[in-house]
Amino acid sequence: MADTALAFMAIVTQTGDMTPRIAALNYLLAQQLPDGSWNDDAYSTALALQALAIGAPLQTPPPTLVSSVDLLSGSQSATTFGPQQTVTINVGLSGPPAQLEMLVLDPNGQVVFTNTGPGPFTFDTGTFPPGTYTVLIWVLDPTTGVPVSQSQTTFTILPGVAVAGGLLAVVPLSSHVGATENVTLAASLTNGSNVANSATVSYSFLSPSGAVLNSGSTPVAFGANGGSVGLTLANFSQTFSVAGVYPINVQVTNGSTVLITLAGSIEVAPLVRIDPTVTLTPQTVLPDGDKRIRIDIRLEGVEQKP
Repeated sequence: MADTALAFMAIVTQTGDMTPRIAALNYLLAQQLPDGSWNDDAYSTALALQALAIGAPLQTPPPTLVSSVDLLSGSQSATTFGPQQTVTINVGLSGPPAQLEMLVLDPNGQVVFTNTGPGPFTFDTGTFPPGTYTVLIWVLDPTTGVPVSQSQTTFTILPGVAVAGGLLAVVPLSSHVGATENVTLAASLTNGSNVANSATVSYSFLSPSGAVLNSGSTPVAFGANGGSVGLTLANFSQTFSVAGVYPINVQVTNGSTVLITLAGSIEVAPLVRIDPTVTLTPQTVLPDGDKRIRIDIRLEGVEQKP
C-alpha cells in the first residue's frame, strides 16, 4: 500500500491520463481500515492521506454572494412607501442557495426589524416615522453561521395618514314598520398614521330602495403614535315606513384619498297581524264512550299598513 502511495505521488504530476490515477485512488481508498488508518500504522496512513490530497484535493465551493436586493410594493418595484404598507424584499444570489440574515435600520441607525431565512422577506411600515431606512443583507456561512457576504439598499417611508382598522356600531340593529326609533351611529377607528393629521368621517343612511334618508360628516384628529379614536357620527329620530334592510355606509377620507370604508344596517320587519283558525273534527260527539277529537290550529300572518 505504501509503495502504491509513493508511486502515485511520483507520477501524478507527470501525466494527464486519468485512468491510472483513478485506479490508484480507488485502491488506496479500498485499503483504508474501519478506524480510518492504513495498515494500522502512522507512516502508511500519512503516505495514503498525502497521496489522496495530491490526487483528489478538496474542492472549496465558490462563495455565495448577494447579487441584487429588490424592493416591491405589491408586484411593483418601489423605493418609497407610506404608513401601513408592506415592503417585500427579494434577494438575488450568485452561487449555491444560502441562509440569509436581514436587518432594517431606522433613520437613527436603530434596528427595528430582523429576520433570517432564504427570503423573500417582508417588512410592514406600520406607524414607523418618516425617513430613510436601510436594509442590510448578509449571507451566512453554512457551517459556522458567520456572515460572509453583505449588501444593502435603502427605502423611504413618507409621512401619511392611514387607518389600520375600524368598527361601526349601530343602535338599534332591528325594528318594525311603523316604529319611530332613536338611531345612533358610532365608529371606532384604529389610527395607522405616522404623523399627526386629520381626516373626515362621512356617513349616509339609506332606505331599502337606496334613497338617502340621513347623512353627515365629522372631522377626526389622528396623532403620530397609533391608538384608537372613538366618535359619535349621528343621533337622529327615524320613522320606518317600509320593511327591509336600511344600509349605513361610512367612509373615512383624507383629502381625496379614501382611508377605509365601514358598513352596517338596520333590519325592519313588516307589521304583521296573526289570524288563527281552529278546526275540530268531529265537531259533535255523543256521550257513548271514548272519542278521538282532532284539533287543527292554523296561524296566518297578514301584513298591515302602519
